[in-house]
Amino acid sequence: MSAAQTTPALIAVDWGTSSFRACLASPDGAVLDRHDNASGIMTVRDGAFTPVLNPALAPWVATHGKLPVIMSGMIGSRQGWREAPYTACPVRLADVASALLPLPPDPMAQAMQISIVPGVSTRDASGTPDVMRGEETQIFGALELLGLTDGVFVLPGTHSKWVTVAGGAITGFATYMTGEVFAALKQHTILGRMMQDGGPSSAGFERGLKAASELQGAPQAGYAAIKSWAEAAGIKCVPTTEAFSLAAPGNAADPFQPGDDIHPSAAGHGLLAGLLRTIVEDAMRNDPPLRLSQPTPSL
Repeated sequence: MSAAQTTPALIAVDWGTSSFRACLASPDGAVLDRHDNASGIMTVRDGAFTPVLNPALAPWVATHGKLPVIMSGMIGSRQGWREAPYTACPVRLADVASALLPLPPDPMAQAMQISIVPGVSTRDASGTPDVMRGEETQIFGALELLGLTDGVFVLPGTHSKWVTVAGGAITGFATYMTGEVFAALKQHTILGRMMQDGGPSSAGFERGLKAASELQGAPQAGYAAIKSWAEAAGIKCVPTTEAFSLAAPGNAADPFQPGDDIHPSAAGHGLLAGLLRTIVEDAMRNDPPLRLSQPTPSL
């Protein structure tokens, strides 16, 4: 690498509800260093975001001086530092860049300038709105990394997103609260007492996925099936991964058309990406099938 390639140009921050991830980036987008912690926006009290941001940036500032900081994710929500208005689909990278929200200068901040990436909004055929914050940044990064302009991108998480892209623009998406619903079931219902954490079981996950598919996307039936099946079989504990796939509400691949190119995003979570690939491969059994690409590199 030349000196120019190793000289940082900015700090990119993905600041969500439960985690904080910062990357020191070169002019061509290469990650020179990174810092992750659990200081999501829900842990910040009284809107004191600057004191949380500064320690993460301090080592880089000491070496390179203050740099521009661009933040994406829930930091731009009403619960975050400052609300950045949504940009309506179809959305291109240039649209997002032109709608960056610069924060007022803060002499206490370890940054030259702080800007927040706007979220993206869409409406389905019935007019129901849907929104995302942070995933749009990953999508545009994936398009650049993979050299693509079209496809369906899948981003697993608490609120999983299935995103359609055409001609380099995000044209629409659907959100599935699988992760949050499962967490609520596991932590706050009697089903949670029957779940046992442990190593991932791909075979168990596939069994649960098959059962959920046979229930034709009825989540209440899936929840009841976990309890009834376990009791009938005399099983006291259900592996978490099996329960997750059985309880997952609906079939997230349903809104997408046979023949679509599906791009699962690893997004830094190896286990999630592997389970996600299983779901997409199951959807590929349609006739004609959905097309599955290699998982998007960690972003």
